Amino acid sequence: MKKEYNVFDYLHWRGDLTFEDAPFNEVDNLILSMMSFPDYLGIVPSLPSPSSVSFEYAMGQFLSRQDKSKHLGAIIPDTILELSELASKTRRFGSLQLTAYENTVDEEKDMQFAALTVLLPYGKIFVSFRGTDDTLVGWKEDFDLAFTPQVNAQQRAVEYLNTVCSIHSGKFYTGGHSKGGNLAVWSVLKAQAELQDRLICAYNNDGPGFSTDITKTAEYKRINGRIKTIIPESSIVGMLLEHDEKYDVIHSTEKFIMQHDPLSWVVDCDKFLYVPERSSTGKRSDAAIKKWIAGLSKDEMQLFTENLFKVLDATDAKTLTELSKNKLKSAFLMLKATRNMDKETKTAMNDIIRKLFEKEKKPDDKSNNLIKNS
Repeated sequence: MKKEYNVFDYLHWRGDLTFEDAPFNEVDNLILSMMSFPDYLGIVPSLPSPSSVSFEYAMGQFLSRQDKSKHLGAIIPDTILELSELASKTRRFGSLQLTAYENTVDEEKDMQFAALTVLLPYGKIFVSFRGTDDTLVGWKEDFDLAFTPQVNAQQRAVEYLNTVCSIHSGKFYTGGHSKGGNLAVWSVLKAQAELQDRLICAYNNDGPGFSTDITKTAEYKRINGRIKTIIPESSIVGMLLEHDEKYDVIHSTEKFIMQHDPLSWVVDCDKFLYVPERSSTGKRSDAAIKKWIAGLSKDEMQLFTENLFKVLDATDAKTLTELSKNKLKSAFLMLKATRNMDKETKTAMNDIIRKLFEKEKKPDDKSNNLIKNS
């Protein structure tokens, strides 16, 4: 069987080549998009400071922290930190300067936002938006995308890009994975017109699209040709809402929803390995999700989201990791919170609770038995 390569292999192949040696490419975009996941608080300068530190220095400081955890969350692969550590030690990425780090989680505003700006050669910059993290606030905001004209993270992304580009006057890229990809496009879509002219490319790496109210606007069509959307064969997250722009389908070594993991994407030299079309599984999932969303009004979607997170809030957990630490207690509290809901809503919520705990279920897992018998 032919070996399939990923971004780690790319770093071994081309890590010794600077951007002067080999120009920026789509695989670089993914690596820079992943750079915003480590916590650089107190290491990388924040706005409005124009100062910066090297990526090698930032990762060295991050890794030396005594209280640092190498665990990013319940569904975020820890290998992202391994990727960042390896990249920081290469000629290609190590000397790149990082600035304008921000990480905000606001439960009152239902906002989870994080971003980082990378200074590239020749005065260019890459604005990296972090995707959904481990916080339940971040996941609620993802659901809000389906019925809210502009969620708070999107608004903050616009403000962030405007501020960064007022400090750095050159041309720029934006990029992110998952929700970060959505923010990368939205930030430019709603940015000042002068800034839109400076955009080279906005990379949406398997992130949600936008409602048709947005994709049909003149401002969206103005930047459409500079949006690059990359999705794996069985993409689910990346096909949420609408993609008016052309998207590129790439091969992944994983199956189904796990293809969302960018470290499973197959690399072919300085680009991803493209496939002619999405898998049959991806097409079926896309059709099912779109049919479900189309069957709900925005008010119904909002009510569904409020009910779902009311159930999750009953556990007092702030992150998916905390939710999964004591499965039996979490499952009991969540089921208790559904008791006064109507039958249809309760059935839907119980199904979601079951799916939350079934990934790592074992034959004697009491939380699964509790849900099954509820």
